[in-house]
Amino acid sequence: MKKEVMKFYDMLSNSYDELYGEEQISKYLTILKECRLSGNIGDMGCGTCLLVEQLVKLGYNIKWYVGLDISEGMIEVAKRRISRMVNADLVVGDMENLPFRDDAFNVVLTITSLQNVPSIKDALSELNRVTRKGLIVSLLKVARNSGEAIERLMKAFLLRKIIIMEKDIALLLYKPSAKQILITVSNTRFSPYGTFR
Repeated sequence: MKKEVMKFYDMLSNSYDELYGEEQISKYLTILKECRLSGNIGDMGCGTCLLVEQLVKLGYNIKWYVGLDISEGMIEVAKRRISRMVNADLVVGDMENLPFRDDAFNVVLTITSLQNVPSIKDALSELNRVTRKGLIVSLLKVARNSGEAIERLMKAFLLRKIIIMEKDIALLLYKPSAKQILITVSNTRFSPYGTFR
């Protein structure tokens, strides 16, 4: 499955933004309205790094941004985008075997990427390992493994907020060692701003 995903996104990389950019940016903006990112940020399944563009536009002061994607083609496109952000690195890698130390990031995001991993269990174990405080996950509602992902996430993390979008469900989560936050459900129009610090 991994090789097929790699080949698919390599083939799609030069036209990805044109085909899916608007939809992905909408997801990022919806999620970023609900939280404030700071410190070291990991973007797992970063694609063409559309998140970086939004962080720069919104004036986020990120200490360090690291984007990881399994597709070399997507990383090549992403390299042009991260040139706007001084403190940024890109890595070709696999979410089930992350090449980062434990607790490397304040917050890890994985936006519409988990549906592409063969083992949700292994990917979530790795995401949990590398995040110190929070995890933001966006799942396609119709993905075959979304139910399993949500079930495993609820066992490993504290839920801060659920954001229901058109095609996705986003979960804002904290590690149990981080401070517990009230659980809220939102359609994003009426919810207050949150913070990851």
